[in-house]
Amino acid sequence: RRRRGGRSRGRGPEAGEAWEHYGAATGGAAVPAARNAFGDAQFAYGARSLARAFAAREPRTYRYVFTHAGRGTADPPIHADEIAYVFGNGDFDVRDRAVSDAMLAAWVNFASGGDPNGPGAPPWTPYDPARDNYLTFGGTFAEGTGWLAVALDFIDGFYRSRRA
Repeated sequence: RRRRGGRSRGRGPEAGEAWEHYGAATGGAAVPAARNAFGDAQFAYGARSLARAFAAREPRTYRYVFTHAGRGTADPPIHADEIAYVFGNGDFDVRDRAVSDAMLAAWVNFASGGDPNGPGAPPWTPYDPARDNYLTFGGTFAEGTGWLAVALDFIDGFYRSRRA
């Protein structure tokens, strides 16, 4: 239950902000809200944190976001859905094959020379924590910045407050 000010009774000062990011106004929205909270906390937050830590020591750090909904589904991808695309071994249609070919080229380029850029791969800029940039592998291959940044910053602040 929520009370005025966006805070849930007995849940701490972060409850209102958590509700803003992940609250569900209806029962039908509860599952997607829980899925988003779990995915952000377990996967997106960790990937961004690792990219930041690696980039501080290794300028050839690259971050990506996989947004491609595979053949026959409108559902957004979930953790590890990109693996078949990276290795080129899925049951692919033409759209899937284009995503897989681009990912495969980038991974082979990176494995062979430490840089994913090269033949068959989309241009990919090294990760810069100040820009929080990433390459999207989806319907298009484009650089973006700040993916889920507000929610991930909230999660980071929540975790940091628990360490203090």
